[in-house]
This record gives sequence, C-alpha cells and structure tokens, in this order.
Amino acid sequence: MSLIALDGVACRHGSRTVLSGISLDIDAGEFVTVIGPSGSGKTTLLRLINGLATPSAGQVRVRGQDLATADLVALRRTVGYVIQEAGLFPHLTVQGNIGYVPSLQGARPAELRQRVHELLDVVRLEPALLTRYPHQLSGGQRQRVGIARALAARPDIMLMDEPFGAVDEITRAALQAEIRQIHARTGVTIVFVTHDIHEALTLGTRVLVLHQGRVAQFGTPQQLLRHPATEDVAALVRTALQKTGLPA
Repeated sequence: MSLIALDGVACRHGSRTVLSGISLDIDAGEFVTVIGPSGSGKTTLLRLINGLATPSAGQVRVRGQDLATADLVALRRTVGYVIQEAGLFPHLTVQGNIGYVPSLQGARPAELRQRVHELLDVVRLEPALLTRYPHQLSGGQRQRVGIARALAARPDIMLMDEPFGAVDEITRAALQAEIRQIHARTGVTIVFVTHDIHEALTLGTRVLVLHQGRVAQFGTPQQLLRHPATEDVAALVRTALQKTGLPA
C-alpha cells in the first residue's frame, strides 16, 4: 500500500481549476520533488496531502485512510511541514519552536529536552542558539530550526514548500546537503516543492512535473533527462543542462 495516494483528484478555487485529474502514488521512504511554473498547483498539492485543502473531486489517502473521513488535526501533528522562511513562531525561542508539537502531545520535560538536543545535532545547530528568538537568527539558521521543528514529532512524512528559496546560494547548497543526509538517516518520506529544476533533479528519487494543473511527468531524474514526456518537460531539462552541465 502506498503511503500517499491521490486518485482522480481535482481542486478548484472558485471558478478556477487549480489541479485536475491528478492520480499518483508515493511509497514510504521516497524523496519526491515537485516542480512546475507558478500557478501549476504545487502548493495546493501539499495542502491536499496535509488536509489543508479539500479536493473538488477524487480521493486523497494518507497511510491508507481517506482524508475525507480522517481526524485532520491528528494527521497534521504527524506530518512535518516546512515552508519558505521557516514560518517559526516569533514569540518562542529556538527550543520552544522545536519542542512545540511534542509538548502538545504531552512529552515530559526531560524527554522534550533530549529530543530538542537530538534534533540540533541532526540539523547541525549549536546548543547556544536554544535561547535565541527567530529574529536573532540568520536565514539559514531559521530554515534549520524549521526542519528540526518539522522532525520533532518523528513524522513519517515531511512536506516542504520551497524551503530554501529565500536563502543565498551557499546556504542553499548546505541545506540541500543536510536534507539529503536527514532523508538517508531517518527514512522519512519527503514531498519537496521547488522552482529550481536542478534542485528537483539532484534531490529527488522521483520528480513530479506539474503543468497547468496536470501531471506532465512523474519519474526518476534519469527518466526525465533521457525521456522527457512533453516539450514542457524537455524545456525544463534543457534549462538544467545549460545551468549545470548535468549528464543527459
């Protein structure tokens, strides 16, 4: 059974169709990157998986359960969510942000402290930062705290919406390396939205290309590079090759 499944999903905002005819399966342990032009439905796809948006047609299942009948509050506490600029609570320290969800779940103080320190090690942050507030951190540090917070409740799914889009190239490369290591170390299933085709091809075990609210292609990076399904996918691939010299 797939960990995440969408069957014939459509999603409309008013009179506008954002997604249409989306059917796909994501298995446990995959790192799926999602790319497409603005307005192609990337963020809406993440919101559907997290129960923050409701499909106009079709079915979304997570861990085999139809989200139409699921306890969505409980679901969201077991799914990590990372957005651009981290979305940290400005009134909480680093420790408070990372420990927020486990504290809601009733973690004891000693257990909470241990978990926070474990995650600092995972995202390579110094314990001295625990008492700082988000405005006292660099952009890269805020993103690392956001990733640690998303991992705090030991989710088996992590949704990431252009998490590295607002940092400089050096920090972005470091964060990409960290998320690859975290994926390898924890086995968490990641669905990662990006606007950068190079990032999509280098991070993803599979790449989902959306165009005008539909699936243009869903395959491994090598499948996209060697056998693009449409001219839109071929154009993305050419951009990646021109930018980085990735082998075709």
